[in-house]
Amino acid sequence: VLPGKDTDSDGLTDIEELLYGTQPNKPDTDQDGFLDGNEVFHLFHPDGFAPETLLDTGAVAQMHPEGMAFMINVITKWQHTVSTEDMTLTTTAATGESFTVEQYAVPASQSLQQFYTEKVVLGDRQNLEPFRTKQGYTGIWTQDHQTAYVRFSDDVVLEFKYVLGGATRTQYRQTFEMFINSLTNGLLES
Repeated sequence: VLPGKDTDSDGLTDIEELLYGTQPNKPDTDQDGFLDGNEVFHLFHPDGFAPETLLDTGAVAQMHPEGMAFMINVITKWQHTVSTEDMTLTTTAATGESFTVEQYAVPASQSLQQFYTEKVVLGDRQNLEPFRTKQGYTGIWTQDHQTAYVRFSDDVVLEFKYVLGGATRTQYRQTFEMFINSLTNGLLES
């Protein structure tokens, strides 16, 4: 899947620039020395100055899905659906692309790699790449960066999916990474 158009090569697609109110022809809209995409990834306001965060843009809000242990940043203009039965949050753009996060109860002894191996059939498995969120949660990305698994606690794994919904380009890659990076413990925040 091809990435969306990024006219100024700042890490945000031109469509994402509209979400955050940044300029698609200016890689550092607020001229603070940091590319707009880098600021979104790190949860900072790409057209504001420290200590402003994405929450100050109005484009992003923090959400604590009912019945789930986590809180996460979502795009305010998107549609959000919570299923307490499936323990799933789906947030959908007007383009039809969506992000899902599903909460799974797991044994404390099960690693992320073991969870992945048990969940994904052999023919669909990809190489995995480890990462760590801004809050220090450990995770693994699939090679195509369409799916990530995060160890949220000893007994909870979160599965994040970027669902293209018929799109032929990935328009919200940086927003998906922001979505994962914003993950915090909703039980501690309540």
